[in-house]
Amino acid sequence: MLPAYAVHRIMLHAVGHASLLHTLVTVAAFVPIGPKVETQIGTTGFLVLVLELIIILAVFYLSVTFFVPEVAHVWPMTTECVGGFSAVLLALVVIYAYKFTYAESVKLYGLVTVPTPAAPWVLFVAFLLVPGASTTGHHLCGIIVGYAYIGGLLEPFSVSEKRLRWLEGFRLLASV
Repeated sequence: MLPAYAVHRIMLHAVGHASLLHTLVTVAAFVPIGPKVETQIGTTGFLVLVLELIIILAVFYLSVTFFVPEVAHVWPMTTECVGGFSAVLLALVVIYAYKFTYAESVKLYGLVTVPTPAAPWVLFVAFLLVPGASTTGHHLCGIIVGYAYIGGLLEPFSVSEKRLRWLEGFRLLASV
């Protein structure tokens, strides 16, 4: 499933996109949400959260691709293309919608206003319409990881508040 020499893919899956359209749709959805989450938790906290989500999503998706077809006898997910930031974005939208906003609605793509709890699902449908984008399973994993984060299930894998303050003390990160 993941050869020993390909471990770097766990981090790099989030930066490779299937097409320019895939990249543009992801960026257009990220621009309004990313800064709002960053404002709530700070730049260092946001960077750490995104890195945590990238790693957790990769491990979770690899686990799902290994166990689900074996148990449920469904399609072979290991033959599907997975790439792009969209699953991380969907996890961020879930986190924003349930943890950081008190608004009843969110504006997506600067055009569509949707109820806050529906935002990840509207983006999920939007990503389904993008030709060559990542798999449905990868996007669903993003939403599941987002809900797991707000439910506190990922806390053992997250950087503690104390460790985050320690990271913010580095000069390199202080200039970010």
